Amino acid sequence: MLGSDLEHHGRWSEAAALYARALELDNLTEGIYRRLMVCYRELGKPAEALNVYRRCRDMLSIVLNVKPSPETDAIYGSLSETAKCGCVQHAVGRARPDSRPSSPLLPKIL
Repeated sequence: MLGSDLEHHGRWSEAAALYARALELDNLTEGIYRRLMVCYRELGKPAEALNVYRRCRDMLSIVLNVKPSPETDAIYGSLSETAKCGCVQHAVGRARPDSRPSSPLLPKIL
């Protein structure tokens, strides 16, 4: 199954794993970095998405002496705003308070 098909069906984790593997094989394909950034954004992981952007920027700069495209920068712009405000809900457009892991050692507050 292609990454775009996985994304279309909301299977963000699987798509992210596929894109991460693709980057291991070809770390200069900017479109793959973009798709991985989007997957992490949809998974509510803006810090991971920002790390992907930085890797992309560094690889393009070091190897090809070019900057990321406006499309990649646009995704980065939305992620950096999310990271600055510290709100995952802003990144994915929905809150999932019940998704945090529970621990038998910590009392449940909410």
